[in-house]
Amino acid sequence: MNKEVRLRMLNKKSILLTLLLIIGLTVPYSLKLLSPQLEPYPAIIFPAGPGKVKGSQDTFDFIASNIYCFDLLTKEWERQDTLSFLSPIPRQYFQAIVKNEFGLNPKLEHTVKFRKGIFPSFTYKNSSALDLANIDHAKAWLRDRLQQHGCMDSSLIVRHTRMSVDLATRVVSEMNVIDEKIFKL
Repeated sequence: MNKEVRLRMLNKKSILLTLLLIIGLTVPYSLKLLSPQLEPYPAIIFPAGPGKVKGSQDTFDFIASNIYCFDLLTKEWERQDTLSFLSPIPRQYFQAIVKNEFGLNPKLEHTVKFRKGIFPSFTYKNSSALDLANIDHAKAWLRDRLQQHGCMDSSLIVRHTRMSVDLATRVVSEMNVIDEKIFKL
């Protein structure tokens, strides 16, 4: 085989592999564009960020979500450090865990909507993954976490708060509670 024939064969293989790679990366990305709620797997799609920030010239607003538990020493609801409370679960999964209500609600439904109505939306339930044994395991894990943090182990609160920060002083200038959900264990 001469050199020219080898180069043509190598060139054809390179083109084929490049096309396969393009298809393999474009399909998951297209699905992500069609529906922001879907997360195609496996895919090489990096998140745009942990959340949206609205801003003006001198302030920016964002929503913070935190876990609160009833502290046995202070007898008050105290905010917990998410990283410490969820350990060994990484902090970036906190929003998904809250959205799934810590795996405690088998009747929870999720609706997937597509942008611009390209495809019809659909709803699915957690009930297939959340049998009584899994719910009891999740409750036991949460009770253990609450006890480790010196809290009453019968309930916790997830609170979503809007915060406004002054860019000049870097001081939180406004805080108000948007939503709050109590989880009974």
